[in-house]
Amino acid sequence: MTTTPHDSPHPFTDRGLARLMLSHSYKEVAEYALGGISPRSDKHAEPGEFVENARRLLREAEDALHWAVVYERERGTSWDDIGEALGPMTRQSAHRRFADQVVQWRAPLDEPETVQLDGTAEDERIPYPASDPERAVSHLDHWLLDHTADTDTWHGSAQPVSRHLERHSTTSALMIIGKYTARLLKDQMVPDPHRQANAADRHADLLERLIREGNAPAEAHDWIIRDRARAQALRQTPGNGVPWEAMSDPSKHPQPGVSIDVLEAETKALAALAPFLALDQEDAVLSPHEAGVFNDLRTARGYSDTDEADRIRTRARGIAADLVRAHPHWLNTSEAGWALGDALRAYAAGFEGKDSRDR
Repeated sequence: MTTTPHDSPHPFTDRGLARLMLSHSYKEVAEYALGGISPRSDKHAEPGEFVENARRLLREAEDALHWAVVYERERGTSWDDIGEALGPMTRQSAHRRFADQVVQWRAPLDEPETVQLDGTAEDERIPYPASDPERAVSHLDHWLLDHTADTDTWHGSAQPVSRHLERHSTTSALMIIGKYTARLLKDQMVPDPHRQANAADRHADLLERLIREGNAPAEAHDWIIRDRARAQALRQTPGNGVPWEAMSDPSKHPQPGVSIDVLEAETKALAALAPFLALDQEDAVLSPHEAGVFNDLRTARGYSDTDEADRIRTRARGIAADLVRAHPHWLNTSEAGWALGDALRAYAAGFEGKDSRDR
């Protein structure tokens, strides 16, 4: 793999974060145990203090055991194998004892409060150090180096922890961007164009990194050009998107005069047209001008300037009607054609269309 000095580390995978939690818990056990080795302060101890300290050490070790099970599960270890390592213990007993912590660990990762641009989860339920992994792993590196002997296997490594925790590859980092864009669609009926622009630019950045690493597909350069163009267009789009509340309260829509029926018809038409909106494709169904109008419509849905949005809608509806008249054969000879034809007819007419095969 080829990287350059400006390539920052990719985020940790969920498995890497679980190992970080385990490493941190081991450090807590070791740190507490170290404090009990010297008898220097024994004469000042209260009665029962040593037993109390040993019990606390057991609690710290029990916490490490729980994180060991979480990490094993992230590694794909079965409950049968975990139970065998515990004593032995049946898989049912192991599951009953530890499953709740595994569920608590996974919950904010699978359904987080929000998703960051790099696709990672952000949620108050994520425990430290997984909630701040870069800073935490740096502290662990330094702590371990301060307690390293010449005979330790990691002796001589400047990053004895962080270097060995699993991070995303550039390919998997590209894949998890989808979590961010999916969250934008979940949070808003029409996502904030500036956040969409950030996602498009990050996608392009990662593709460029993939090229430097020598692992990019042949189409990567074309994808980068499209990502950058899309990001630029999105950043020129006014507004901050449309909230879902606009469906029940039109006053919350930046274009309150637009009916929900029109918005739904637009959404379906744009989804059906998405494969045809590239301006440079061969044998294009849409001319560059027509594709440009529909691309304008995608961004105009977030405009607060109702008059400009209405002008774009009028042009788009006219093109939709022209396409239905100009390509009747193509729109009725394939599943893609039927779907596109239905969407265009519905949008041109302003109401929900029937299946084209029934006409």
